[in-house]
Amino acid sequence: MATPTSPQLAIARLYTALFNRAPDADGFAFWVRALENGASLSVLAQSMLTAPESVALYPAGQTDAQFVTSYYTSVFGRTPDPDGLAFWSAALAAQGGAGNPAARATLIQQISTIASAPLTEKPAGMSDAAYAQTVADRGRFINKTEFGVWFAAELKSNDQALAKNTFALVTDNPGSLTAATNLGNGSAVPPVTEPAPIVVPHITVADTPAAIAAKFAAYAGTAGTVDATGLGVAQLQEVVLARAKITSVTGTLLLTSGLSQPELAALVINMVNLDTIVNVDATGMSLDQLSPIGMSPSVVSVVNNLQLSLSGVSVLVVNGLLLRAVDASVVATGANAVTVGALANHAAKLIDNGITGTLVMTSDLSDTQITALLGAKTADAANVTVNAAGMNGTRLAALAGNLDKVDSITNMSFTANDPALTSNIVTALLAKAAVGSVSANVSGASADFMATVISQNALFADSGITGDITLTKSTSVADITTLLGSKTAVAANVTINALAALNQSMPGATELGLSDTQLAAVAAGIDKVDLIVRPYLKLASFDDTATIALLSKASNAIIDTGNNAGSATELSFLMSNLSKVGDKSLGGTIVLTSAQLASTGGLLGAKLYTGALTINGDATNDTIDLSSLSATQALSTSVAVNPGAGADKLIFGRVPSQVQAQTVHVGSRAETRTDPLTTDTNTDNFDTLLGVARLGTGTDAVILRFEGPTGAFGAGLEFRSAHTAVQSPSSVNVTVTAASTMADILAAANTLNPVASSSSVLVLPAPPQPDPNEGPKAYLVRATGTGGLADKTYLIVNDEVPEITLADTIVVIGGATVPVDTFFVTTVGA
Repeated sequence: MATPTSPQLAIARLYTALFNRAPDADGFAFWVRALENGASLSVLAQSMLTAPESVALYPAGQTDAQFVTSYYTSVFGRTPDPDGLAFWSAALAAQGGAGNPAARATLIQQISTIASAPLTEKPAGMSDAAYAQTVADRGRFINKTEFGVWFAAELKSNDQALAKNTFALVTDNPGSLTAATNLGNGSAVPPVTEPAPIVVPHITVADTPAAIAAKFAAYAGTAGTVDATGLGVAQLQEVVLARAKITSVTGTLLLTSGLSQPELAALVINMVNLDTIVNVDATGMSLDQLSPIGMSPSVVSVVNNLQLSLSGVSVLVVNGLLLRAVDASVVATGANAVTVGALANHAAKLIDNGITGTLVMTSDLSDTQITALLGAKTADAANVTVNAAGMNGTRLAALAGNLDKVDSITNMSFTANDPALTSNIVTALLAKAAVGSVSANVSGASADFMATVISQNALFADSGITGDITLTKSTSVADITTLLGSKTAVAANVTINALAALNQSMPGATELGLSDTQLAAVAAGIDKVDLIVRPYLKLASFDDTATIALLSKASNAIIDTGNNAGSATELSFLMSNLSKVGDKSLGGTIVLTSAQLASTGGLLGAKLYTGALTINGDATNDTIDLSSLSATQALSTSVAVNPGAGADKLIFGRVPSQVQAQTVHVGSRAETRTDPLTTDTNTDNFDTLLGVARLGTGTDAVILRFEGPTGAFGAGLEFRSAHTAVQSPSSVNVTVTAASTMADILAAANTLNPVASSSSVLVLPAPPQPDPNEGPKAYLVRATGTGGLADKTYLIVNDEVPEITLADTIVVIGGATVPVDTFFVTTVGA
């Protein structure tokens, strides 16, 4: 045979596929020429499909599967295997289906192209039988194509009968080409015999298995029919063996466990149609047997006696089986979330108590599905576990309504303000919760809700309680300890509403807001606390750590220092954090250093309520600023200033809002200093009082009192701007220069005469003959002129040593224009 051209091979393949004969010479030449002239092979195939010969092989109205079956039967001489039928049917459907001429033409070309390529090596995964069949199919197609080219191009015959007869001799055997060629050349003419009549088998319940086998053995066609009503297992097995020769199965088909998985698959996937009534008795069927039934719910009518283990079963099979099931039962162990959802959707198909094994429920289930699964369909003996991660309130409420069937709940999380969850529902859910697996956002929780959370605290995960938490006086110490423990997250917003009311008898109030014991519990869990509103803190009740912890989180606190009960550490922290104390809410006895006073940031005056404040200066030059003790102080607060051994500056402020209505006690000190010397020419080393502008007897007056425990000032002196039966201290005016020293000021003071003596007025005897028993004396020296000592008024409080010396208290109180009656002096209490 001559080597064929590509157009010749292409047209010969179409004749093989569409006409099942060798091409006649004239037709072959026509189609080859058209292809060579640029015609599309697809268009030519569509034209040839309309020829009567092609229509006879591929009738109009065929389904995709029927079209593919016709191709296999015509070209390969056999029915398609299930995989081949499914693959090519899907390919045809994807291109438009059997009703589309272009789709049919394309599929013919696709199969023909593959069939024209010899398969010289078995592909991975292909069975030996499948490989042998594929090699035979391709050898048959290649031989027929080659013979077709020879018949049309070399024999040049137009005898269509000869074309069919010779073509029928060609198989995958290369020797068949010789036989066909000989017949074409007239070398051997087959005998003419009358064909035997064709009997198309029709199988019914009356046919025995042997009869069925005999009928199909004598039949080579594909038009056999079966009425499946009443057929038993053995009869159906023979039907399956002859499936390539059967075109339809009708009647009522009963499938049982006696049929193998391949037999069941052949019947429900390849042989029955929508007109067949398929009933399944699933008794004793394995998962392998049930799988093809579950994959074909469209052709199955009913599945009886289904007992299905869900482990490893695809959701497609589960859906298909339960869709047609009646009174089924399942073992849920091993079912994944999707499969459990399918089970819930078909719960009505189950018998009561039909779900056994271990059923795992997750948030993938809706509230309706949860209710369906936890009803009568699940057996009491089933092990129902719930992984509640991601479940919303509606799902949790559905769960709570059917808890009798639930064994355990893990990973449950809820919010207190969820309208679907009442405290009763939460209580019920927690009864099934695993220890350490619960979390909750308790913002907006009712008292009942919080009581439930507290009582079931052990069930919560560490840091599992979040949201807004408010503790009050009614919260017990035990509950405070619980809520501020490991179960509450640091990120939670915890507020302690201590809400203490200021008691007019403070210090010494017995019960204001949270008790000391409650506050101690708060201090122990302070890391979890964000805010303590209006606590009443008695420093004597707490150690440094607790006080600092509570005050660090406080707002508008009431502080009772008791009798100077606070430690240095507590007082330092308190003074540095006065912003956390309420106005007029700091009481008790407080002793501060000048440094601690300075650390208050000017807030101390507004915070004081009642008690006594003492400021201790140090041994260096101190500035003791009292100007922050403002008019907002309570009237009952007294202020004592104990200057150190060095020169101090006491600042009172110069406006009415500063240091009003106070008695300021200036305590005595041991006058051991040697400086300032009498040679000093400036006032830097002398005590200074600045801004004492409101001395008086009115309600806003400041009384300056010199007294102290050492008795350096005797009974003490008071200085006021007005007082009955009092007199001004003796005063003198001096003029100084830049060369003047403090000795000049002291000399001027020593020249002063005492005021007159009376029973109600302090007598200031004239130096240098004072009576040591008559107590301290006060003098004013006004200095004008130039130099560091000029333009000052010096208040000198003389102790009981007669001579005025540097050991006396020397205070610079203002300029040289201070009026003589700015200060009146009287004995303490006069």
